[in-house]
Amino acid sequence: MLDSQIIPGITMVGVVPTFYRIPVTAELVRYVQAGTHSLEKTTVHRCIPPVPNPLSYLDEGLVPLANRVTVMQCFEAFKTFVVSLFTVYGFTCCNQCVVQGA
Repeated sequence: MLDSQIIPGITMVGVVPTFYRIPVTAELVRYVQAGTHSLEKTTVHRCIPPVPNPLSYLDEGLVPLANRVTVMQCFEAFKTFVVSLFTVYGFTCCNQCVVQGA
């Protein structure tokens, strides 16, 4: 078992994606398995894409073309991060899955 690992995540609310980096430690896993609470705080990092008009992002999401360009760049960066995790830790989701470089 690894001592710690970063788990990437994305939430979609309508057409509004938000990206996350979730640090998971062996200690946190033990607490979750036991159904108890850790005394240590887990800080989840959230990335809201740096769109041209951030104040309207939660309402507009991917609708404006400028937002789509920025968000798609974030998806590409996220994909690179996920592919590197699969490569480093040798994860496979099924026998047919082939992990390729971005």
